[in-house]
Amino acid sequence: MDEPPRLRILGLPKYPLLLIFVEFLNNAATFMSFPLLSVYLTNQLGFSSFSVATVLTINLLAARLLPIIASPFSDRYGRRRFMLLGLVVRALAFCGLGVIESLPLVIAAAFLAGAGASFYEVSVYGVLAREQSTEVKTRLFFLHNQALNLGAITGPLFGFVLVDGVSPLLFNISAGLFIVLFIMIWLFGIADQGGISTVRNRHIYGHIFRNRGFLLLNFALIPWWFLYTQLYVFFPLYFSNHLGQEPNLSL
Repeated sequence: MDEPPRLRILGLPKYPLLLIFVEFLNNAATFMSFPLLSVYLTNQLGFSSFSVATVLTINLLAARLLPIIASPFSDRYGRRRFMLLGLVVRALAFCGLGVIESLPLVIAAAFLAGAGASFYEVSVYGVLAREQSTEVKTRLFFLHNQALNLGAITGPLFGFVLVDGVSPLLFNISAGLFIVLFIMIWLFGIADQGGISTVRNRHIYGHIFRNRGFLLLNFALIPWWFLYTQLYVFFPLYFSNHLGQEPNLSL
């Protein structure tokens, strides 16, 4: 059901717009610290290249594969609950990345960071997709994409301004921002509990795995995710090794 006119801004529903703003802050908090994780693990904790690759791979797999499991549960038990759960898990994971130094615990924190992202993101997309108007839905997803891009650009700038160099403090600041976003969603009811699905999960999975176009799209995106990962691996390490100026890595 469409929201009443009083809850609309520029013809778009108010709460999805607020959620898009939260998405901007969430992506900014992520890109403030996580792209520097490979440099931090290599230069400050002395991890080997294989260990760093393992940490980042575990994070990527958790973030991109767990949505297959999390999405039906988010629809069934409440998107707002899963958004809040995802933010708490991410806050704990990023805080852990800033304080722990053993490889097994870092891998666990990286997995939790990816899992939290999957819980949160599937719920966000579920809220935006609830709009019945195709035009409104298209505009919301367009704004959502731009918010993510803006967060990816401004996050490293915030990190550069707040902290000098690659410091574990960056991960703690990101964790603090996730808690702030948790409070925002909790207080303002940005994502309500409505629209809970009653469809059994096995029926959902059956529909997904019979959709050849959807499966083909996911396989086609594998090269994209390989290139995307270089934001966290190749570029930070390259500039760290060749420039030797950690304070400028965020830029």
